[in-house]
Amino acid sequence: MEKVKIAIMPGNLYDDVDFRYALLPKKPGAYSETHRIHNRLTPIHDKFDIWIKPDVNLGPLGNKAVITGAGLCDSSYYDNGYVKARARVFGEYYIRVDTVPPVITPVNIRKGSNLGKTKRSFSA
Repeated sequence: MEKVKIAIMPGNLYDDVDFRYALLPKKPGAYSETHRIHNRLTPIHDKFDIWIKPDVNLGPLGNKAVITGAGLCDSSYYDNGYVKARARVFGEYYIRVDTVPPVITPVNIRKGSNLGKTKRSFSA
C-alpha cells in the first residue's frame, strides 16, 4: 500500500531531476511517518499535489488533519484514506492534527476607538 503520492504537473521543474525520496521516522505528535520529498534546494515553478496516508484511523479527527513540514501547504483535507494538500517546496512532510483554535488579537483596536477613520490590524 502506498504511504505517499505526489503529482507534479509538466513544466513545473526547471531541469531534469534525479528525484530522491526517503522515509524517515515519525515525529512526536505526528500521525504518519515523515516523507522526504526530494530536497528543499531544488526549485519548483508551481505547487504540487501530495497525499500522505496516516498510520492510524483518524476517525473524527480526519477533518482536522493537515500536512505540515518543510514548507507551506494549502488547504489540507482528508479523502479516501489520505490527507491531501498542495505543497510549495520540496522537503519533509508529515501529518498532524490541528485541534487548537486560532486566537485573534487586535493590534490597534482599543475600547472607545473610532474605527471609521483608522486602519485595523490583527495578528493570529
